[in-house]
Amino acid sequence: MCFASHTRQPSIRHTLALKIQWYDLKEKDSRPPPTPILHPSCRSHRFFDSKGPGGIQTPPRPSSSGECIAHVQGGQTLEIDKEHIVQYAHYGYVYCMLLARGLGRDEPDEEVLISGGGDGTVKLWNLHDKAGGGISELAELENGDSSVLTIALDGTLLYAGTSEGDVNVWDLDTRQMIRSVKAHTHDVLTLSIGGGLIFSAGGSGYAKKLNQKYECIGQWEAHPGLILASAVSSYNGRRIYVTGGNDDCVAIWDISDCLPEPIGGSKSSNEQLLGALAKLISFKTVSGNPQFAEDCRRGATYLRTLFKRFGAITEMFNTDDNRNPIVYARFKGSSKESKERKKILFYGHYDVIAAENDQGKWIADPFRLEGINGYLYGRGVSDNKGPILAALFAVADLVSEQTLDSDVIFLIEGEEESGSRGFERAIERNRDAIGGVDWIL
Repeated sequence: MCFASHTRQPSIRHTLALKIQWYDLKEKDSRPPPTPILHPSCRSHRFFDSKGPGGIQTPPRPSSSGECIAHVQGGQTLEIDKEHIVQYAHYGYVYCMLLARGLGRDEPDEEVLISGGGDGTVKLWNLHDKAGGGISELAELENGDSSVLTIALDGTLLYAGTSEGDVNVWDLDTRQMIRSVKAHTHDVLTLSIGGGLIFSAGGSGYAKKLNQKYECIGQWEAHPGLILASAVSSYNGRRIYVTGGNDDCVAIWDISDCLPEPIGGSKSSNEQLLGALAKLISFKTVSGNPQFAEDCRRGATYLRTLFKRFGAITEMFNTDDNRNPIVYARFKGSSKESKERKKILFYGHYDVIAAENDQGKWIADPFRLEGINGYLYGRGVSDNKGPILAALFAVADLVSEQTLDSDVIFLIEGEEESGSRGFERAIERNRDAIGGVDWIL
């Protein structure tokens, strides 16, 4: 059984067996209380209450309706309408759920429910406000035959822990699995994300720490039994990892030494630009080497996050053969009539050529932004990450001042250094989304 709280409207979404069901908490005081004799614990279940050998039910049923809830003190009993139940939401138990924003393609700010089940699928659900709430299936992600026991979200990257000990990594922008990591030999029961690290734990009692390349950089025995839950948080300025096991214990682990300290305080636009450039440079977005495929995806996701932060409508365009995606972003001008606004398209690429340092001739780490003698050094500073961010921040300034008269469209690909593989066909497929263009930069 698992729950997901819904922030947009006061309701509970609750899973039991193969179902997803919900209750609108705005109605809890206006609806008549349920009849005790109809309490779920008093009803006969055609499977769990079927007779065993000898025609005897085990365990015996309560003899009266009062005994059904005699152990409950205080609180309020709520009954879910049958119209608020999705039967067979998964063809297996629903093991995990979470709520996220920014994943919908038509309404990017709407909340989306994500669920994982025993049928090996992860499902995305649209949430509806009208008629007491409701859900409708948005997408289904296949994870093979093993059950999906836990999920965690980092931006638009979804991590799914399975009963086979795997952690599958999904890009929710493109709805593609980009990596499957053999993290454990037992069930993966809980995943937590923090500080660019992935913490996984489960049936073995061991917790593991993975970096952004999905390499195990640490493991330890956290509990003698199952690890059922975990979280990454902060307490008194220290970063902590919390685990809960079936040994009746909650353990708190100090992970300050492996997580960067959060950076606080306001920054000027120029400082933000330099900070964003340093972050983007740190992604080794080398399109010509499959070893850096995950870095390319992370770089694209980070770019999209920046565009969304400044108010753009964004999307990821898939390319053929699972090549690096194209980041699409559109800023709308301040003119009232769309027909009156010019359409300006800015083209760029976030991929770079390789920067091996086998012979030790680099004076600085090419994937770390450094200022030397008045110049900024780093792979992609001039080709082409720096110009992309300069254009983005310039447009963002105009948007904030409400002086952007034209629509500005960004198309940022990730295969330019490798012959723009898949770019032309991807643009053809998405011509309607891009629309007409007056100028190209």
